[in-house]
Amino acid sequence: MTPNIGNIITDFGKLPRNVDPPSRYYPNDRYYDNRNYGYSRGNTVTKSTVPKNTVPPNNPVKPAKQVATKPNLVPKRPVQPLKNAPPFNVLQLTYHVLSAEVDSLQDENEDYADTLKNPVKEQALKDADALVGYDQATKDEIKRRIENEQPIDDLLTGLDPVTEAKLKEDADLIKQINELTKNANDGKVDIDKLADLAPKVIPFVAGNAQQEKDAAAAILGLAINSQSIASLQDADLNSGVIPWGDADVILVGGLAEGQIASLGNGTMLVGTGNPNGGSSFGTGNVAQLAGYTAGIGDPVPDSDAQPVTDGVVLMNAGETAVNYTVNGHQFTIEPGYRQTLPAGKTWTVTFDRGGSFGTAKYGLSEGTYEFTAPEDKGWELFKRSFKATIGNDNPFTFHYVVNNQQQSLAADQKQEHTGDFPLVILFDDGRGNEQRKRLTSGVYRVAVSPEGAIDLYEEDDVAPPVKIADVIPADPTPKEFFEDPKKVTERLFTSRFTPEPDGDKPGVSRPDGFHLLGFAPALAGFFFWPTAGEDSNHSAASRTATQK
Repeated sequence: MTPNIGNIITDFGKLPRNVDPPSRYYPNDRYYDNRNYGYSRGNTVTKSTVPKNTVPPNNPVKPAKQVATKPNLVPKRPVQPLKNAPPFNVLQLTYHVLSAEVDSLQDENEDYADTLKNPVKEQALKDADALVGYDQATKDEIKRRIENEQPIDDLLTGLDPVTEAKLKEDADLIKQINELTKNANDGKVDIDKLADLAPKVIPFVAGNAQQEKDAAAAILGLAINSQSIASLQDADLNSGVIPWGDADVILVGGLAEGQIASLGNGTMLVGTGNPNGGSSFGTGNVAQLAGYTAGIGDPVPDSDAQPVTDGVVLMNAGETAVNYTVNGHQFTIEPGYRQTLPAGKTWTVTFDRGGSFGTAKYGLSEGTYEFTAPEDKGWELFKRSFKATIGNDNPFTFHYVVNNQQQSLAADQKQEHTGDFPLVILFDDGRGNEQRKRLTSGVYRVAVSPEGAIDLYEEDDVAPPVKIADVIPADPTPKEFFEDPKKVTERLFTSRFTPEPDGDKPGVSRPDGFHLLGFAPALAGFFFWPTAGEDSNHSAASRTATQK
């Protein structure tokens, strides 16, 4: 029979109904009762009495005094500015990439040298055929040596002095081109000697428009590549220095427009975004060329001022200290300083106006007041308001806080802020540092400092962003080059990449310099960095990789 588990559990510990609980013996002297009875050893129990409290006559109980709770002020917690993240497009170079580019530029230089030497060789071969008194075998040997750029002096016997002199000049010019090319490959070409090469080459290309253009482009190309190689070989990629202000600049077609790369030696590469364009050397403001407003003066000074939104603020706009009293208390305020009086009170300011102008006394309402000393009128106290306009001409949203209020300013926008108290602005400088400024009135611009930080400048202390197309120097024509090759070559490296101002707006006039956009197609691949996995020994003709 299966036991009834439920009954066992239910009945466990219960006493049967017909069984009395066992009695227990308690001696009299061990019995206690908590019902306010006294105790005795006998069997007599006496009830205790509790004395009553009496209220004295004419002295009634006073109710407890109610104390009013003083109000608590809720602390004003400062609002933290949001992070600013300017989209700087900075390419991190490696020595492997620079070495590959040097190799490519040296290959390109050899092509330029061939462009210059080929017309000379063609004429020298014709001169060799025209030699009088020489047998064909000797002529053929002279021509073979000309092709291989070998000496021919030992084969010239004096039978045709005029033609032989021409051949020697041809051979010397080929030798000079080779020497200048070698120097260019080492980044040490003499610009003056390179320019002196032009009049020597002209007779061999005159009358052929394409050859004239190619010869001019080759000479200028050797100059540019030599300077490029010198800059690349002098690079210090471990310096970590990115000059965002004025710097030596190479405009290159192989980088996206506004993309920059630092060589660490004070030279910056700035992309034009034109893969079919050439390169330009000069100077310029890197932030401007990268598409940002550049700080070119001093930024608005840093401040430790806290935002004030109520009460009274006294300021000294004069050039000397001012003595005054506030509600009978003596104070002195120095030029450029301020005093804050809390809200909730009536403030009376008394001060001597100086000279024979007597004493002034004012009761101040909430706001900001400024001590000023108009000429020949003594000290005076004026109430003032504040109006500041902040403009952002950069390609990013500028986040900031004004008097504890969060604000955001989109690209190419401006915002006006007004108030009865100085405007205290907080913002992140794009590098994780909080900046605090105190603005009075005026127009201010968000700009990139020479150190690459976001800062606030007065309007006259910034330069607007520029379009690369507006600052690329104009192309020289072959005629301009051959008329004054030294001037044109020197101007290759003296351009200032800044448009001429036109009223209040940046102009589109080009700087006084030259570059090789379209003038030298062979330069189109300059600074096309190899993408991942690409052969770093690519030739100038095959350098069409897109920038990674």
